Amino acid sequence: MSMRVYFFRSVRPLAFSLVLVALLSVVRSARANGRYPTADQLLVDPRDSQHLVLRTTFGILQSRDAGKRWTWICEAGVGFPPGSAVDPAVTILADGSIVAGYSRDLRISRADGCDWTSPFSNVVTENLIDVTLDPADPGRALFVCSTLASTRRSRILTVTIGSQLVSELAVLGDDLSPTTLEVAPSRPQRIYVTAIADDFSSLMLRSDDSGRSWERVHIEPLGTLAAYIAAIDPTNPDRVYVRVDGPTRDSLLVTRDAGMTFDEVISIDGDMQAFALSPDGKRVFVGGTSAGLYAADSESLAFAALKAKVRSPSCLRFATPERLLVCAREATDGFTLGLLSEDGAVAPLLRTDALVASACRSDESVGAACPSSWPGLSALLGAPSMPAQAPRAEASSGCSWSSHRSLPASAAWTVFFAAAVLARRRSSRCSRHA
Repeated sequence: MSMRVYFFRSVRPLAFSLVLVALLSVVRSARANGRYPTADQLLVDPRDSQHLVLRTTFGILQSRDAGKRWTWICEAGVGFPPGSAVDPAVTILADGSIVAGYSRDLRISRADGCDWTSPFSNVVTENLIDVTLDPADPGRALFVCSTLASTRRSRILTVTIGSQLVSELAVLGDDLSPTTLEVAPSRPQRIYVTAIADDFSSLMLRSDDSGRSWERVHIEPLGTLAAYIAAIDPTNPDRVYVRVDGPTRDSLLVTRDAGMTFDEVISIDGDMQAFALSPDGKRVFVGGTSAGLYAADSESLAFAALKAKVRSPSCLRFATPERLLVCAREATDGFTLGLLSEDGAVAPLLRTDALVASACRSDESVGAACPSSWPGLSALLGAPSMPAQAPRAEASSGCSWSSHRSLPASAAWTVFFAAAVLARRRSSRCSRHA
């Protein structure tokens, strides 16, 4: 299990930021050794289900043909500093562009993704923690962010297609650290945020007027553990699924009354990294790296193990109502991304030795920065030393992380703990329903 926020509950709020500063320097050093190559978030274009983006510990990969062919772009190409273990908050806008937020930097790729811009560098002053699309306008992305300094503030920002401006949607306060953000599909005025309060209790914030006012409730049971929104029912804005990060077991809670009460519906050993809610809201799927896959109907929430022999599921996502995709650890499962069938079989869609390079010019940020990173990555993944080049796409691409050797256990613990206290989900976006 990753280190948890509860480990430092005895740390007083004034010292909390100082602890974070020290940890960040350790994290950067540890990241120089790399992370185990695995996928942790799958995104589906809101207007084109053939367009998939996969965030991994070694890169954000892109497919334009529903997963048959995948291309890779390095983190230096997108413009983020190499060597960080905290993953970016990523989403796909309605025109196919990809927006990626990291620390105090927000970058956008347009067209084929070969060039990335940062038009908001003087506006975004907080750490970007989570992102979601506005269901009423998939051309608009909402980011929740927070500072780490003693004079803390948390707020929600918006970015819209064609705009070179970041707008402030809401101010959440200076006494909490947000962890996740979601908008109700059936009521876009309803916004939920989970957060960790200064006393290290878990909160859910709810707005019914698009962020102008907020109501706070404490998440119980398990209210002393970090909580993350997994999904909101597509037809019922009051029904929300929340994952809770425990010391040796993770749990799934559900609220049927917009956060007034919560019920624990399943607990599994290890990290509950995978979650999916079917597009009609009738089926719920969960999985974890130590527990395999489980499913239940949303009425009974009586979970049963799936026949699928996926030992290390790290994300789940419906690409279409008929296509449930699962991320896995290739070393143990034989694939990085696969298609689950009703009978429990898994058809691999991505193995890392089949990655190809993006067709970017040397005067574009990706074409200039990424070729030099490929030899080390290919050696780690077992991919060809000179990858095949994909045809140049007409739409946007993703960003990617350079990769090195695996972390020693002690360094990995530090990395995961820092990610927790920074209030970032361990597999934040992979759990979203389609």
